[in-house]
Amino acid sequence: MSNCNSYSTSPQSATPSPQQYQPDQSKLKVLPPGKFPFSSTTQRFQCAPCTARDTPGPGSYAQEAVRNRKVSWPMRFGSPDWSRLPQLQKKSLRVKVSDIHQLILTDEREFQKRRNRLAYLSLYY
Repeated sequence: MSNCNSYSTSPQSATPSPQQYQPDQSKLKVLPPGKFPFSSTTQRFQCAPCTARDTPGPGSYAQEAVRNRKVSWPMRFGSPDWSRLPQLQKKSLRVKVSDIHQLILTDEREFQKRRNRLAYLSLYY
């Protein structure tokens, strides 16, 4: 037999890692002078950074806001006391008989919407 090996004894080359295929992106790019992106040379924050003294943490202030307010109507035996609520003024209009039902409904609906809106806004203002 001959001394010839079917396997070569040359040093084996290792498979390159994924980092060797792509350039290192973690390093800052050095741009040639005069070729900076738009407004990248100006300082981002003109004022000093905020400190803990400027921004209080949780529990360092008392908030006095009342939450979950509800409109309460003046009641009498479980139903609204209509004599104490604002009422729609009586009007006398000349209207065709066929249009009167629609006119009354429109006026009453608008009045009720306005009354409810005023009652809700009176909770906050």
